[in-house]
Amino acid sequence: MTTTERIAEIPWLLAELPAAAAAPDVVDIGCRHADYLPFIRQGRRIVGIDPNGSEAEGLTVVQQRLDQLDGEWRQAFDVALCISTLDHIGLDAYGVPADESLLAAAPGQIRRLLRPGGLLLVTVPVGRSQVTTHPEGGQRMFDRDELLQLLAPDFRLVSEAYARLVGDDYDWCTWQDCRAADYAEWRAGAVGMYVMRCESL
Repeated sequence: MTTTERIAEIPWLLAELPAAAAAPDVVDIGCRHADYLPFIRQGRRIVGIDPNGSEAEGLTVVQQRLDQLDGEWRQAFDVALCISTLDHIGLDAYGVPADESLLAAAPGQIRRLLRPGGLLLVTVPVGRSQVTTHPEGGQRMFDRDELLQLLAPDFRLVSEAYARLVGDDYDWCTWQDCRAADYAEWRAGAVGMYVMRCESL
């Protein structure tokens, strides 16, 4: 099996999630291939949002786009996961037509799902800012400052981590080490992982 950025994202996710004893309510945005969810269940209520549904077991799935959610989910969650999802929003990907307005609106829509002080755990391909493709359609790579500007003023940065593709593995690194990375056909040349805290509504 060929290594993808998941080899860095999943351990990071498990380390950064709040303690299991807190049993937070978690929403996973873009949960179609969320093979990490069985590892984080541990008494948590998990709701997945994806226009294509999900293959994961043991979660409630809302088969809609983020911008189509109704008010019942407002401030319903303590933690939002956005694992390799934000980089597809607004592009022609996974059967969803392109709509450039969706990306700019996404942070505010995620913030509305969270209770005050809630956390967003987000991962994206990082490096040289660009729009390219992968097997499921459009794919975006973010420059660090570009991503943080997109997420502000809805979220503030708590912590960040990076890993870059070296040979057939991902090595932990700094942003400076991966700022010139490109997308490597169907996997990220580098991945950024960010813990963000919800600002007041």
